[in-house]
Amino acid sequence: MRNRSFLIIAAIFFTLSSCEPDTEEVALDGKLEFILSDESSVHSGGRAQEDSLATLVASLVDANGDIVLENTPLPLVDFGGAKVTEPIGLPTGSYTITSLWLVDKEGKVIYATPQSGSEQAYLVNNPLPISITISEDEVTQITPEVLPLEGSTPQAFGYAFFSFNIIPTFDFQLATFELREDTGIQLTSANLTVTNQDGIFVSTTLEATTNKIRLPREAGPYSVSITKGGFNRFEEMFTVDSLLSHTEDPIEVVITELKGGGTLTLQPDATTGKDAVLWSFYPKQNMGSHEDVQAQNWFWIDQTTRGSGTRASLIDFDLSSIPTGSKIVSATLFLYYNQSSVDVPITGGHSYFNSSNAYQLNRITGPWQEDAVTWNTKPQVTAINRVLLPSPSSKYDDSTIDITGLIQDSVDDPENSHGLQLSLQGTDHYAAVIFASSDHPQSTLHPKLVVTYHQ
Repeated sequence: MRNRSFLIIAAIFFTLSSCEPDTEEVALDGKLEFILSDESSVHSGGRAQEDSLATLVASLVDANGDIVLENTPLPLVDFGGAKVTEPIGLPTGSYTITSLWLVDKEGKVIYATPQSGSEQAYLVNNPLPISITISEDEVTQITPEVLPLEGSTPQAFGYAFFSFNIIPTFDFQLATFELREDTGIQLTSANLTVTNQDGIFVSTTLEATTNKIRLPREAGPYSVSITKGGFNRFEEMFTVDSLLSHTEDPIEVVITELKGGGTLTLQPDATTGKDAVLWSFYPKQNMGSHEDVQAQNWFWIDQTTRGSGTRASLIDFDLSSIPTGSKIVSATLFLYYNQSSVDVPITGGHSYFNSSNAYQLNRITGPWQEDAVTWNTKPQVTAINRVLLPSPSSKYDDSTIDITGLIQDSVDDPENSHGLQLSLQGTDHYAAVIFASSDHPQSTLHPKLVVTYHQ
């Protein structure tokens, strides 16, 4: 038997059962996950080296040779005695892993999979490149076969050099308790939103236990917001250093029951709703009955002219039933992808080519009329408490957006609050997000706002 030490490679496929209803158009996506099996991790480097592993760095190309991942760092987390990466969503098809190595917590390359034809290739059963297949609604799990570097050069593994950009991260722990008059204090589930100066960074559900949250070190400080229906909102700013003090000792947050107030749910139709599309290509055209709430930077052609332009959308909800002076505990906007839109780009769905379709919401400070507003007469907006949203993760994504700050500002200053403007963050062309408006014939796709408040 050859004297070698490596992690055994295995490809395991399993089907994820879906509880989602069938739709007319479904993205045929699967997932890729890398696993370092604890049972197969016997190295000359020793157990301490394995425990210190923090990141898997991989490159991946599709069947056309187009780059999907290029020296991309994928954080490793402990799961059931193994270290795993978060599943990566990929369209179905054939792919090739072209490079792979493992990095410890100090950023040092510890293990690597050798390239075919390299000095170290004979020590493994499956040197790179390795072909894999991503199937619909399946997770392809790969346990890479790697060797310890132990002073070897990258060239011995078939690499010119090991190049990557590790994003330093840290974990902190958080537990949420609810305080009720009848049952006292107890652990509870809640909604967590973490933001920094660039917008929403984390939006997730906290379990009724101690939760571990991972954030980049260099992106702080962070605002931590915890909400739950019927309870007061918790919000506090934390520096990275203050969060680091809770890596073992969790932050304990107590949320108390609301006294007065309630929850307002608004999902108006074409009669009671108020939204409109603005179009710079036809700056005098009113589009108040459009079935979309959309934002685009595109190049348009019609029978008489052609040129580039921008679209943005305005949307307003009637907040008059919320008493003046109310504290907004949470406000969530639900936008639904408009599958039947006449303006879906040729690529289908929310679209982008080389440019980003990250988008944003700003509070409108000037009045406007749905049946009269145009690009030329669009109202002013303010960047205060604007919400920055990343590109949708798939072409057909709906969007759930925390707009608590925007709604609080609207309740505090109703005279200068006239809804929200949706627009793209960038100006590069061939980017779009397409959601349904209140004029859409399917009522379940109308924009919905859920506000919890107390007096």
